Amino acid sequence: MIRVTKLGPGTERYYLEPAAAGWETPGRWVGAGAAALGLTGPVDGRLTSLLELAHPISGGALRRPSPIRAYDLTVSDPKSVSVAWALGSPATAEAVMAARETALDATIGYLEERACRTKPGLSSKGMVGAVFSHRTSRAGDPHLHSHLLVMNLAVPEGTDQWTALSGLVLVAQARTAGYLYQAGLRHQISARLGLEWEEARYGVGQLSSVPPELRSLFSQRRAQVEEGMARHHGAGPASARLAALVDRPERSRERSAEAMAPEWARRARESGLMPPGPGPAPGDRPGGGAPVPMPTRPVEAGELGLDRLSSFSRAELIEALSEASRAGAPAGWIEAEADRILASPEVERMTGAAPLRRRDVMRRPGVTVPIPTEAARWRTAAAARAEERLADVALRRIGSAAGLAPSSPFIRGLEEDAAGLVASLTGSGAGVELVGGSGPRLEAVLGAAHQAWRAAGHRVVVAAPGAEGRARAGNAGFEITDTARLDEGLARLRRPTPDTVFVLLGAESTPAPVLARLAESTERTGAKLVLVGDPGPLRDVDRAGGWRSAEAAVGARVLSRSLPARHLEPTQPEIGTGRVAPGLVMAATSGAVRDRLVADWRREGPEAVMVASSRADVDDLNARARRLLIRQGELGESVPVPGWPPARAGERLVVGGAGPAARRAGLRPGALMTARAGGLELDGGENLGPGLPADLDLRYAYARTPYQAWRSGAASLLVLGPPPPGTRPSGGRTYYTVGPERAAMDTVGPERAWAALAHLDRLEQELSGPAPELRRQRLGRGRERG
Repeated sequence: MIRVTKLGPGTERYYLEPAAAGWETPGRWVGAGAAALGLTGPVDGRLTSLLELAHPISGGALRRPSPIRAYDLTVSDPKSVSVAWALGSPATAEAVMAARETALDATIGYLEERACRTKPGLSSKGMVGAVFSHRTSRAGDPHLHSHLLVMNLAVPEGTDQWTALSGLVLVAQARTAGYLYQAGLRHQISARLGLEWEEARYGVGQLSSVPPELRSLFSQRRAQVEEGMARHHGAGPASARLAALVDRPERSRERSAEAMAPEWARRARESGLMPPGPGPAPGDRPGGGAPVPMPTRPVEAGELGLDRLSSFSRAELIEALSEASRAGAPAGWIEAEADRILASPEVERMTGAAPLRRRDVMRRPGVTVPIPTEAARWRTAAAARAEERLADVALRRIGSAAGLAPSSPFIRGLEEDAAGLVASLTGSGAGVELVGGSGPRLEAVLGAAHQAWRAAGHRVVVAAPGAEGRARAGNAGFEITDTARLDEGLARLRRPTPDTVFVLLGAESTPAPVLARLAESTERTGAKLVLVGDPGPLRDVDRAGGWRSAEAAVGARVLSRSLPARHLEPTQPEIGTGRVAPGLVMAATSGAVRDRLVADWRREGPEAVMVASSRADVDDLNARARRLLIRQGELGESVPVPGWPPARAGERLVVGGAGPAARRAGLRPGALMTARAGGLELDGGENLGPGLPADLDLRYAYARTPYQAWRSGAASLLVLGPPPPGTRPSGGRTYYTVGPERAAMDTVGPERAWAALAHLDRLEQELSGPAPELRRQRLGRGRERG
């Protein structure tokens, strides 16, 4: 798709040098803003002036200085297209390059129209851009991609004053532009070569003629990223971005794509994935293959799955159209079709403020910033009718005497709000109830309600889409339907009876038509329906219309998120595994408790490491640890380490960051060393001597970030606070958590301990008095150890 990177001054060499050396073709200026500055034809040294925010001809300043000089929008082709270009005939390679240039021009046109905005939101006069097309990856594999440099320059309509672009709008529209590029590329290749495509996923389709094994053979860089993710036990996009930056190889500037082509063909033939000798290669036009015409049949909203969304924007509709066309379509046709659907009676425009999604905000430290992009949203008429049907059922079933059960024997020890919620679920008799919340407290509530229902003779069944939902259901002791998708599960579910209580987890992400069908089914049989959701967090798409309509009709009972640690004890030992693991990670701690943590770390031995998620906490714990070691006489005289933290003999240091020079010297992030009288000594015996690389970043090693700890292979961790998003603890090591004596939770492994962190935001108040006794608990995957 499209990856957006911010550029500062002095970055032009990366784009200009390949063309100057003859490895790639020169870039070209694009956009009306570039033409207004007199920039046409191949990109040259004037790019340096633009990255200084200066006029490329006169040299005068265009606008005030800014740390962001431009945005690099990297547009990447599917790997199968790159392989077809690399291994196919010259005619195939020429057709692929022509197809991608046509698709790229259309994508640039969309970005210029929709994404080039000034910060007040006014349209600018056009993009000041330059595009560079490259053909290889950092690992030396075929990798067709283009760097679209969009200068941080814009002119609001009605003025002649240059100002900054709105980076938020540019980033928001880059996703939709990526879908348009992929659809346009598929259409152009289909029209020129008559090739067929696999079904697109997340907007990207692969050529059917290039098998997955061949794509993997030329995906060495992806394999490197996955290896890095495995080393730091990460998952998800954030982890992939982190792994891509760590151990990032230098791009080879010694050989062109033409020089690498024979090696690519040799690798393909030696792997047995490409026949030896002459013959058709993957991507070559098949015999009798005919160009694929442009789509002409109008698309209905229901075909795109829009009925499952509670609201969608024009950009989301464009993405759905782009992905639905397996053979692709031109960007202009997709936009026109999107506007036709929005004007049709199939959809209706929503009024009022629409709920935010992840794509509507930009997350920054401590704040969530809304993105000022197109705010209009629509929904299909079918989705609107489903929301109305669900609300009508919920209203009709108030006081229907469904799911009644005595709860008093099962709520002892619960907090007042949790006990009240259990009593409401089991005593209201409402046929449809909504419960909001998440985490261990909600699981305790559902577990107590489950016991009450079972004691009264009710059959309790839960539908839990996704692994997380099934885990939550299992922790509460529910019978879980064997279903991967909720629609299929409802079809296979045995017919409910009046004594059935049907609990749906993840209701806020369940499409309204599914909720409406479920509500009508339980109404016909007299069963009770409990919708459990957590509508607070932002989702990728808006499917919460059914939840919102039912909440507006009958209300929702929401369990508060915050609770002191002493209230986290489960009241019923049957919940979950039936084991109680004392010791929760402390999300906020006083100085006295931190000192106790440091003392606990010292008693644990030299292989233990303290871990904290924020740099401030890491520095604080390191300072406390050094004071303790110095006070106990375990550190010797000062060892000079010019330019880095003061060290003493016996001091432990860790590499926090390593630039190119440090990496060439064999130093990597997470590498450990000890200060000796003769200098720094790497673990393993090598003495670094006095001449350390200037781009080496050293830090004390007693406390580390989660990634540093995992990277250096620490044997045991004493954790303070939650890890950053995207990181996960590994079940292959021992994890120590610390907490006040009364803190206890029901757990099945370290993941459950991490999940409980969100509920400890008031722990600091509990620890404001004398420091409590601390206890340790080793947590293993799926069972307790130690």
